[in-house]
Amino acid sequence: MLSTSRSSRLALLVAALAVAAPAVAACAPAASEASMTDDIGVVLAPTMGGSALAPADLDVALDLLDEEGDHLIAVVADGEPSVVVDITLPELPGNGKEREAWLAQFRSDARTALLEKRASEPEVDLTEAIALTASAFRADTRRTLVVYSSGLSTAGALSMLDGRLYAEPSDLVAHAAQSGIPRLDAVSVRMPTLGVVTDPQPALSTSARQALVDIWTTYFRTAQATDVRLESTSLLARPFDGEALPLVTPVAVERPQPLAAADCRQLLGDASVGFAAGSAELVDPDAARALVAGVVDRLSACPGVYRVEGSASSEGLADTNQALSADRAHAVAALLAAESGTPLSEMNVTGWGTTWPCRVPDMDAAGALILSAAIANRTVVVSKGEPSASPSC
Repeated sequence: MLSTSRSSRLALLVAALAVAAPAVAACAPAASEASMTDDIGVVLAPTMGGSALAPADLDVALDLLDEEGDHLIAVVADGEPSVVVDITLPELPGNGKEREAWLAQFRSDARTALLEKRASEPEVDLTEAIALTASAFRADTRRTLVVYSSGLSTAGALSMLDGRLYAEPSDLVAHAAQSGIPRLDAVSVRMPTLGVVTDPQPALSTSARQALVDIWTTYFRTAQATDVRLESTSLLARPFDGEALPLVTPVAVERPQPLAAADCRQLLGDASVGFAAGSAELVDPDAARALVAGVVDRLSACPGVYRVEGSASSEGLADTNQALSADRAHAVAALLAAESGTPLSEMNVTGWGTTWPCRVPDMDAAGALILSAAIANRTVVVSKGEPSASPSC
């Protein structure tokens, strides 16, 4: 069925062939019981800040539709995702040329129908759109999910507004999992337009794009997808010229700045430093070096020795978080030594894990992660003072 109110040649074609094709295919050999049909799920994000698709972009999904029983479902990922196309291929002509001609016409009409779809509600809720699409997948089929979106979600459980693009992916996905993440085992996932944006969404830097890849890699790993390809097949952005689309709030692409907790104390959120997901590796070493150089300048008038303290959120295993916080504290300390000229041996470097005295509770009474608090707890604190001084909050 097509949920759009406008008549579509695709709907007419399917209705006509659902009746006519059995007679044409009467001489065709029966399909093997061992053969599997395809479920193709398409998520579209024809929204402000996104990129319009070229007809060829849809071939990633439509070329997989080639057998009787193959199923196409398409969902528009706006603020209230909805199914816009839901079609199962009827019995096909048995003759090779007729079959190919039928499929070519079907794909052409499907392509036209999909390209016409537009968002009707503000914002983009990709997780709800993915869940809605996955709910239509059948058992014992080859299942493919193709998400035509920049990957920037602005609503729902995986919203990337308020600086969340640079949140630790495991925290962000754990928060989303509390609302439910669909099981995508045995599902192949493609995001061929990941990171492709148009005005008013600012272009993504290399660092922002890596953060986006890390989030979706973590999300689909949690969903147990078996084959995930997030590389963009086209980086050409095409605005929806002259069209009034619902409002989508642009996602900030700049990393958060350090916070001055006191005159001689700076909070460098893990998102500010730019660590790769789950590690102490720096995504952009030059940017991290410049960040720490600014900290050195701001603390230059402070007496005493450098103290570098790492903290983590409650998401994950305590031992893992303790080790990660220590590794990240040492990574910042190494930059601090290079920028200040102070040897590492003269610094007090500590990884607190989840025991940092200044942390805020990041689990509610039911044991659910409080995302804003988890982000606040993922931090490295750089201060100067007496070697024996206790941490000041």
